[in-house]
Order: sequence, then structure tokens, then C-alpha cells
Amino acid sequence: MVDHNNKTQIRLKIDFVSLLRDKHSVREDTTLKIIVPLEEDLKTFTIEQLRSTLQAIVAKKLSRPSIALPLLTTIDGYELENQFTLQQALIENNLYNRHVDTNIIALDCKALNFRLAKTLSEKSTTIYTFEKTDFGDSRKKQITVGTLRTTGQLFIKMIVGSQCVAFQLYSVDDIENIIKVGTSLGKQHLIASYNHLDELYENGNSEEEESKQQQYELLAKFKKTEEDLLLQKAVTILLSIKTTSDETPATYEIPLELNQYNRIKKRVTQNANTTTSTSSNDRTPLAFKLVMSSQYSSCTNTYEGLLNDSGEQGCGTDSETGPWVKAVFEKPVKVNQILLKPLNMSGWGSAYLKGSTLQYSLDEMDWTDVEQLNDITDDIKVVQIKENIVAPFWRVLGATNYLAIGTLKFFGEISDSPVVTSFASVGKSIEVYKELVNNANSVKEGDDIQIVPQPKVNRYQEDNGDSSLKLLISCDDEELQNYVTVNSDSYAKDGKFNNYFTFPSITITNTSSETKSIVKIEMQYKNEQGEWTDMKGVALGMRYKGYYGLQYSWFDDHNVNLDAGKSVSYAVSGAIVVQGKPGSTNYTRARAHSSLPQPLVLKVIIIDNEGKKKEIWAEQANKALDLATFEERVNYLQLDKDLSRFIYCDDREQLERNYIMIYLDKSYKSVAFKNSTGLTYSYNQEFFKSQEFKAKKEEKSEVELTDLNSDSSDFKVQVHLLLDSESGYKPYACRVRLETTTNKTEQVVLIKDILNELAKL
Repeated sequence: MVDHNNKTQIRLKIDFVSLLRDKHSVREDTTLKIIVPLEEDLKTFTIEQLRSTLQAIVAKKLSRPSIALPLLTTIDGYELENQFTLQQALIENNLYNRHVDTNIIALDCKALNFRLAKTLSEKSTTIYTFEKTDFGDSRKKQITVGTLRTTGQLFIKMIVGSQCVAFQLYSVDDIENIIKVGTSLGKQHLIASYNHLDELYENGNSEEEESKQQQYELLAKFKKTEEDLLLQKAVTILLSIKTTSDETPATYEIPLELNQYNRIKKRVTQNANTTTSTSSNDRTPLAFKLVMSSQYSSCTNTYEGLLNDSGEQGCGTDSETGPWVKAVFEKPVKVNQILLKPLNMSGWGSAYLKGSTLQYSLDEMDWTDVEQLNDITDDIKVVQIKENIVAPFWRVLGATNYLAIGTLKFFGEISDSPVVTSFASVGKSIEVYKELVNNANSVKEGDDIQIVPQPKVNRYQEDNGDSSLKLLISCDDEELQNYVTVNSDSYAKDGKFNNYFTFPSITITNTSSETKSIVKIEMQYKNEQGEWTDMKGVALGMRYKGYYGLQYSWFDDHNVNLDAGKSVSYAVSGAIVVQGKPGSTNYTRARAHSSLPQPLVLKVIIIDNEGKKKEIWAEQANKALDLATFEERVNYLQLDKDLSRFIYCDDREQLERNYIMIYLDKSYKSVAFKNSTGLTYSYNQEFFKSQEFKAKKEEKSEVELTDLNSDSSDFKVQVHLLLDSESGYKPYACRVRLETTTNKTEQVVLIKDILNELAKL
């Protein structure tokens, strides 16, 4: 960058990231690289202004009316704060003095939601959920406003059907600035929105909707009344949902006052319990092995360090969800007193121990709460254990992303009594649960999609006919895999749709000594009986390389004049009307329908101004389908095969494999449920504990996991958690029901082994 009189010329290299909808590429991002030359006063040009500039550029490049960019980050993943000037942001992220283009990543809502999916599994407080069912498309539309307890951030989540279509986070500073300085934002400030046109634009089907007035179906705004602006103490969150049957949207307003938000963002830690200090200088603490969820490198992290009463040589974890420090005793111990003290080192203190939970376990899997450590100060905390607890495992479970303990001592006696266990406390053996699962009823209706290798394709070089126009089908572009490309309508009408077949390049040469004209072009295909059948909507045009690869420009008619001896290449396209449903993705629509022969023989007929004809043939062959399998998913996601489950259900009409993948996600200490659309729900150990409590209270051995449900016309999903009433309602399996337009699958899969490993993390 070059500085001229406080103005800086800078080339920003922007990567716009949007999550692909293609089910076969769910883990990939589509990235649009943009070079933005700026000549601004970087001392006053803010990140918010940069976001607005990018939104206009990206929307124009994608030919869409608007783009939401809720988050800008650097190549190192650091979030750029809205209120920062560009100069501050570049300096803060060590980009200011680089001699290369500055890299910034702009995420749209769906990509942001994919990256932050794990955040949704954290403990949160819901302020309000506003929802309506759209009976026009049978989808539920929902807006949830809440806060993340660990960070105090306000979140707005929008769901249509089972898909999260928008997700936005606002930090503490953002909220307080909006409340206090609302006039700088105007009276209304858009948070998040969703419109059905978003889906149409992403799937390239915007032409028929282009002329319609765009109305947001889901909308969330910060709105400030005149009184709010005057007092500068409150802001209203305006929620709006419009269904297909509504003339005007339904709205709901959530008043959010500054003091209310402060109470929401700060967890209550005032429930201090008075404890009696007891001298322990004359006693020997019980020896244990120290085990930690992670270790912060600058801490001592040893058992010996935890015995020091100064609290200066203790242990600390890295930033993670649910950190813990565990004491493993060689034999079961009866503990009557525990001494704890915060880590007394620079950068640490009581905040990293306060609110944590003291727990014990008989088997290192199921943990029982003893006390929440709310009244932690910088001094020694004495916990008196009045219950008769005999256990070999104790731990402190952190309340924030970091956990630090300066002193940790256990006092009591080693027990000669065996650990008392029962089905109600630790559950049955894994072999018993395996047998239960194996004996459960399963349903499988409909055949799987058969993966057929791509047949060999023949190209007929010689043309036939009495016209002096010579035809040649060429394939001179590396991007062309076949001599014929295929596409389909996105939707069926009256149970039918168009299957389009295009010859990207047919070279036409006038071999005569005089000018010739093309007056008509026809296309035909061979049906199952080997009969030539006319195709519909035959078009003539030119191909060119556009921003998204090969694109076509079609002429209004077939009339073309060719001078003597001249050659020209044109694209020719026609449609076959087929019965059924097209695929829901570009991948499955780019094939000949299953009702058509393979390979499919296609013919192009040119008629000249003398009524003479020339014909040429070619064959089209579908590529072998790339369907997800258990082995492929395990390898791609780098999972433990023994701790992963794969349940699938094919749709033979739309040639898609829908599935649910269940696996242990060690990085987020959760059990992940990933579906074929790429949406992942992660459930931690606390969630399964809550379901165990709910089942026990309601005396139910099945609990529905409603987050995973889908009830669309093409694909239905229902997942139930199975719990064993004979062992205290411990969860041990999942019943998964999947249904497509052609197939149905119901299967019970074991998750007890996955939960056992989760408890050890």
C-alpha cells in the first residue's frame, strides 16, 4: 500500500465464501475472488463501510438483488470489528505493512451458519421464539432471539423447514453502541433476513421471478422509537414473518433495555454459600493422578503444583467447550473435605474457577454434581462433603472456555469397600445393548440406486444428406467431457419436465460456390423401440466463456447465411419432455432421465434454403453416480469407524442418497448428527443428561430429537433417542426413520459406545 497525503491506495483481495447447496459437495465452499482497489482515508473508513461496498460488488457479480455479509475475517480467522476503521483493523491483524494484497474473507449467512454450527450447541438463553407455519409450502418459519451464556453475544437465528437460513451474532459492544448511539444508525437497522428468491438465485432459477416484487419472508431489525432515541437506553427488535397466504406479514416487537441486556449477558453468580473454614495443616491429602482436558503451556500442570497453598503453581486449560480437571484415585476414596484456590498467576484468577461444578463418578462416564462453586474468591475455598460418597473419580467442570485451579486437595480416607454400582447408576454392559439393537425391528422399502458405469460413447464423424452444408461435431474444449451436455428444468409441471440436450459445438461448412442459408434446424432422439422421435424447443446459438464457465447465447430463430467456402461453429439445443421429477441439485439434473435409453442417440438435422437436408448423429452417456457411502464419509471426515453410524435412504426418482451420519466429534466434545444437506447438530454430554432426566420424569423410553426432523414432500426425517428404563433411563441407541418419494428406511443404531467415549473426553 502507498500513502499519499493521508490517503492510502490499497488493493484488497476479498474471498467471498458461500456454502454450496449441492448435497454431494456439502463440505466445500464456493469462493468468489474479488480485487477491490480503494483510495480512501483509512483512518475514517470503517469496516461497516467496507462491508456495504463489498455487498454491492458481490451482488452485482452474482446477478442477485442483494447479498448479506454478516462477518468479515482475515486470512488468520480473526473477526474484523464493525466499529474499527480499516487502518485499525489492518494494524490489529498484522496486515498493514504487508507487501502483498491484503486478504479478507467475507462470509454469507449460510457459510457463517456452517462455521458457527457448533456455537449453537453451547448453553444459551432464549429471549423469544416467533414462528408461523406456511401452509402454502408446508414449512415452519421461525425466528429465535437469544444470548450465548459463555460470551454474552446476542444471536438471531432464522429457520425455514429444517434449514437454518440465516444466523447473526452481535457482541456486547455492538448492542450497547446500538442502544446508546442509535441516531448514527438511523431509526432502523437490518439484522438478518430471508426471502424465497434467495433459493431461486442460488439455483439459477430467477428468470421467471425477476419481475416480481421482492418481499422478505423473514425479517429482523433493530428499531428505535423517538423515546428510545431521546433516552438512549433501549432498542426494539422487530421480527416479521410472511407466509404465502398472508397479504401483510405478522410482526412481533421485543423491547430490549440496556439494563436488561446487561443482566442477560452476565451470568448470576451471587448465590454464595457460607462455608466453614477448617484447618488442614495437620492432615495429609489423598494422592491422585492429575488428568486434564487440555493443558495451557505456561502453567505447571502437575499434581505436586496443586498441593502448594499459594496457588501459584497450579494448572490451566486451553480455550475449549466444557474444560475439566480430573483427579483419578488408585482406589475408591471417601472424601469429607476438598480445598480449592484459584490460580494465582498473571492473567488468571478467580474468574476462571468461579461458576464451575464439582462432580464425582463411579465409572468415569456418568458424573454426579456435588456443588457449584459460585462463591469463589482469591482465598482458599473449603468444600465440606457431608454425603457418604465413595468414588474413584472426581473432577471440576469449568463454566467458561478456560478453567484454572491454583490449589486442589482432597481429604478423607481410602475405602476398602468396593464401589457400589448398579444398572441404575452405570447401565448394562455394552453387549446387552448390542443385542437389544440387533433384535430391534428394522424397515427397508424400495431398492437402492444401482451405480451403473458410464457406457462408452460413439461419435459419428460422417454426416449424411443431399445439402452442400457439411457438419462436424467437435469437442475441442477441455471443459467438455462429452459431445453432448445435459440439463433439466428445476421443477416439474403436471408431472412432467424438460430434459435439455445441447451440442456445444457443431461446425457447419458451406462447400458450395455460392451463399447458402440455414432455414430450419431439427433434433431427434432414438426411443426404447429404436424409433426416431422429434425433440421440442430446438434452439441455435453461440457458446462463450463467462464468469461461471461455458455459457450460451441463443438466437431468436434458425436463419443463418453462410458465404461460399466459409465455416462457423454453433451450439444446438433441444428438449425431451419426460414424466417424473427432476433432481434437486445441479449434479443430478445434469443427466438423461432414467426413463431414457443409455447411451442416448441424438440427431441434428439442418435444412437449407433449397429444402435439402444434412444430418449428423452423436451419443450421450450419463456418468456413474457419485453416491455417499459409509466408508467414503468416514474417510472424508476422518472419523473413527467404530464410533460412527451411517443410515441412508435413496430416492430413485431424483437419483439422490439421503442420509444421517452419527459420530463422535472429539474436537467439540459432542455427538454429531450430520445429514446429507450438510447441516450438523452437535449434542454434548449435558444434553444427553437432560434427556435422561426428561425421560425419567415422563417415564418414556423414547425421546424425539426434534432438531433433526424434516417433513418436506421429498424427504422426511424422524430421529428418536432410545433410553433404558431398567438402568435409570440411560440413552443407548437412536431410532432413525428416513423416507423419500420412492423408498423408506427405519433402523435402530447403537450409540451407547459413542456416549461412553464422550464421557471420557
